[in-house]
Amino acid sequence: LPLSLFLKETLENNFITSVSFRNNDKDEFIVGLNVSRKKSHFLKTLTAELVEKHKSIISIVVCEEEKNKYNTLFGKGRIKENILGFNYNISIDDFFQTNKEQTEKLYSKVLEYAGNNLGVVVDGYCGVGSMTLPLSKVSKKVYGIEINETSVNDAIRNKEMNNVNNVHFILGKTEEKIKEISEEIDLIVID
Repeated sequence: LPLSLFLKETLENNFITSVSFRNNDKDEFIVGLNVSRKKSHFLKTLTAELVEKHKSIISIVVCEEEKNKYNTLFGKGRIKENILGFNYNISIDDFFQTNKEQTEKLYSKVLEYAGNNLGVVVDGYCGVGSMTLPLSKVSKKVYGIEINETSVNDAIRNKEMNNVNNVHFILGKTEEKIKEISEEIDLIVID
């Protein structure tokens, strides 16, 4: 796509309001386009050009500002990542740590401090379950609480994909939903 056309649509017509990227350790990318309105022809052209010229793009999603929901233009709408032996599918608007090496160091330290044979653990603001799933190895039961519905849906898929059975994800505000847990909580992790 000629840069001049992209700039015209972005700057002059105020069509593309922002662009976001997420990549993984395989150097694959998902591209998120936020647009002021839907222009199907332009989006199809842009998608085809991006995919043709940048083979590392595995998915492109678009969000119309007034709808505040991403739709997939190309690929599966998610990117895969592995942290501490757990596989994750991550959407463009999910919370997920961006530095894999530091994330693994941080999560390993949390697990070290947590110890073993915990009863009930709560992972507040859990995103897609990147800390929740590793905590399942040292706990009888883990609750992951997250306000973003897309993240909770991805977290449930991640739990199932990794065959983890002692994790339960809750949609809502951590400070409210934690009060609904009736069991005695041994550890609360806030990341």
